[in-house]
Order: sequence, then C-alpha cells, then structure tokens
Amino acid sequence: MNFLDIALSFSDTLLSNPELNDDQKRYINSLFDKSYNELKQEIETNNKVFNNLVSVLKHIKAFTDGPIGVENYIEIFNEICYQRLDIQIPDYDFSICADCLEKEITTANISECAQIADVLKDIDRVCFRKTRHLLHLRVASICSKFINNFGNQSIKLMSETVIQSLVAIQNSGIEILSWIQEIFYVICDYLSNRYSIIENVANMPGEEQNLILTLRLCAPIINENYQSKFNELNNYIISNNAYFNREYIFANIKRNKVVYTQRRAFAKITIYKEYHESIGKFAVKEYSKIQDDYENVILNELEIMKILSTKASKNNCFVKVFFLHRDDSKISICMEYFKYNLKQYIDYWKSINYSLDDKQLKVLMTKLISCFAELENLKINHRDIKPQNIMITPKLMPKIIDFNVSLHKLTEDFQLSVTNDHLIEGTVDYMAPELIELLFKGEKVGKYRPGRADVFSLGLTLLQLIYQKPVHKLNHKENNEHLMNIVKSLKIDENIKTCLKKMLDVDYKKREKFSKLLKYFDSDDVDPTIDN
Repeated sequence: MNFLDIALSFSDTLLSNPELNDDQKRYINSLFDKSYNELKQEIETNNKVFNNLVSVLKHIKAFTDGPIGVENYIEIFNEICYQRLDIQIPDYDFSICADCLEKEITTANISECAQIADVLKDIDRVCFRKTRHLLHLRVASICSKFINNFGNQSIKLMSETVIQSLVAIQNSGIEILSWIQEIFYVICDYLSNRYSIIENVANMPGEEQNLILTLRLCAPIINENYQSKFNELNNYIISNNAYFNREYIFANIKRNKVVYTQRRAFAKITIYKEYHESIGKFAVKEYSKIQDDYENVILNELEIMKILSTKASKNNCFVKVFFLHRDDSKISICMEYFKYNLKQYIDYWKSINYSLDDKQLKVLMTKLISCFAELENLKINHRDIKPQNIMITPKLMPKIIDFNVSLHKLTEDFQLSVTNDHLIEGTVDYMAPELIELLFKGEKVGKYRPGRADVFSLGLTLLQLIYQKPVHKLNHKENNEHLMNIVKSLKIDENIKTCLKKMLDVDYKKREKFSKLLKYFDSDDVDPTIDN
C-alpha cells in the first residue's frame, strides 16, 4: 500500500460516517485536489482520521509540488515517519520521503542542512544513504564557498551560524570534521592577525568577539594541532576582556528595574536597567516572542546596532552593544545605559526656565548632524528621529537609539531617488511633510527619499529643543509658512537659524544632506557641559 492508497483508506473511513452531509463529503473529496500550500492551511481537528488524511496528502503534494522549504518538509516528514499515523510505511514510500529531502538539500543553506541532519540521525534505512551522501556534498560546497570568500564582511558575519550548524551536523552523524577544522583554522588565523594590530581587546568589533565564543563549540571535537592556536588566542582574550564573562553576566540579570515596555505585533519589548561590576550600569533590551517570525522582524535592527557598536565611543552618538543573548523565545541586547532622553531634558529645562546658549547648541547640533552624516555614509536611514530616540549624557553627548524601522544597505540610487517606494514609518509629529501628505491619502507605502525625510525629522527635533514648545502639526505643508516664521523669530545664532531653515524646507529637493549641513558650524567649538 502506497501513500495514495493510505490517503484513500483514510478518506473511505471518513466518508463511511452516516452522519456526514453532502457538503462535508464534497469537502473531504476536494482535499485531494488541493495544493500543498492550501493543505497547510487546514486546521487540526479532534478527528484523528481527518488529521492523518491531511498529513498524507501534504506529503504527496510535497513530492509533486516540491521543493517546499526545509522547515515545511521536515514538519510533515516527522508526521509520517514517527508513527503519528499508526500505520506501517513500506520501504517504497520511505524512498519517496528520501527523494523529497534530496530536493530540499539542493537549495538548503547551512542552518537548513543542520535541520535535515537532525532528522536523519534516527533513521536507519537503506533508501536514505544517498540522502546522507548528498547532504555531505551540499555541506562541503557551502564550506568551500565560505572559506574562499572569507575576506568578504558579509561572510564573516555568518561565521557564528556556520560554526554552530557544522557542529550540529557532525553531532548528528554526518562526518564533516575535516571541514570544521579547516574553517576553524581560517577563523583563528584571521583573529590572530587582527589582535596583532588591536591594542585593546575591548575595542574589537562585536561580531569578532562573538567568533571566539562560538569557536569554543568546536573544542570537544577538533584535534590538538588545531586547538593550540585557539587556546593561545582564547586565554589572552579572556584575561583582557570582561566581555567574555557574558554568560555569567546574563545569568545574573535581575529584571526588576523596568524603564520601558511596549507590546508590538511580533514581540513584547522590555528595557531593564542592570548593573555588573565588570561593565557598570547597562541596559537590557529584551524581545519576547509573540509571532514565530519575530527574529526576522528585528534582524535589521540587530545588524545595524552591531555595526554602530564597533564605532561607538564616548565622543560620538553611537551606543556600545556589550553582547547579544538568544534562547528559544527571547532575544536580549545588552548595551550601554543612559538615564534621560532629549525630551526629558527639554521638559526639565523648560520647567526651570533654562535654555542652551549658542555655543552649547552648536556643539550638540554638530555632534548629531555628524553622526547622522556617518549613518548616511553607511547607507542607514533612521526613519524615526525624535527627542525620545536621542539619549543625553550629563556632558551633553547625544546617543542615538531605536533602529527598529530603519533602512540599511541601500545603494545611493535607492536611498536618494524619489522613484522608489518605501514603507511610511516613524512618529507622526516628526515626519516630513511629504510623508504626512501620503498618510492623509491613506497610503502605507509611497515614493519619498528616506534620507531627506530624516533631515526634516532631526530639524523638527532641534527646533523643539530651542523653541521648548510642542511641534504638533508644524510638519503639515499648509503650516510651513508658520513653521518658518517660528524659526525666524528665534533669538539664536544666524548660522544655526540658516541650518534649521535648510533642514525644515517643505521641498525635500531643497533640503541639504546631513554631510552638507556641517558647513554651518565651526570645527573648533569646545565641548560645554551642563550641570545636572
């Protein structure tokens, strides 16, 4: 009896029920004509025979419609192969299972290869020998490309995933130790060369620090010749950098001082204030899973934060990320802690009738515009600039946060061309006029320049800092004349005023890029401080 006969048997059992009406019978028969994606939408019922029928049909369609994606196939493969159906599956049909897996292997990435290896480890059937061999070849191909292209930054960023997946594949019984050792040596050699030119280990980019932690996974299975290089490197780093106590630090997070919480569709976001003697005060931004694909939603933010963390210092606006921590239902970002944001400072200064003088304004504006100019150069558009997303240190150093709706890795044409569609993101009161206009039309996507929209949002943020009054609706086109009159009335340095006018121009084509706005400021300003 093959899979189709099994499906017909389940169908006959269901149709023999005298309580079924004609519509229900037609629906059962229609299942045979549905595609895999349609069958996937079927909701599990209390009727085990119906559920079994859907499982078998999904497997048949996976064979005829595939490849359907590794995760999808493994789900129905487990249903078939692990006796959920309470039937004996003949070897012929197991060979069909093997054929389906082989289709998936041809396009699988390294993480998916690890998932397939995990499925195969408990199956001892002759028909899967070819599947294991093809999986071995696929892994070898991925490893070869990884080694040959390791100089590419995007490849380096994959190292953590590659090593974790390779170790999992080896532990599942697919013999790839030689490839693990080869990649292990390539990464160790790269890191050793990097340490020879970096004076302080703590200044090493976060993704390279993560590599050391990940390489430890290989320690139980690599031979002594490969391990000696790693031991020397690992011991030096641990003795020079408290970062590598991250497991200990994370295990001792108390989570009793919540400073921010928000529930989004994909995850609940909570920020905690924490302390550890090795790094002092720090913040933990925690994403608790609501939707299964929540990692994909925040992946862009994580990548941006890792990039900016490598550039972070006490003299610029970027935030240092100490480490990331991931488990089955949460992703935590442990980073520098700052108590107050710019909105809180504005409200406080207004309450005590205090205003920044021109010198302080120039320093603050220069720092912010310089850092946004660097983001511009990195092809990063923030898209939600507002006082609440700019933290302020006691010495008036701004720190930019919250990149969860930002754009990254755009080409110059894509970033600046008005002919491209972008999601309309941000906070309404600080959006550029062209975005407000799209919102009024009921649009969620529209043609605009994210970079120039960011310039307007920062201009409105700086105006609120100086004006110390709400900026509600000043970003509407019909209110632009009133907005310009407010700027003209400000008793501030003329260069500051000119800069604001350029940033707040209703015509995005006339707004200057961040890098060009720096010409309105002197480079020799002395950093002022503000008494807390």
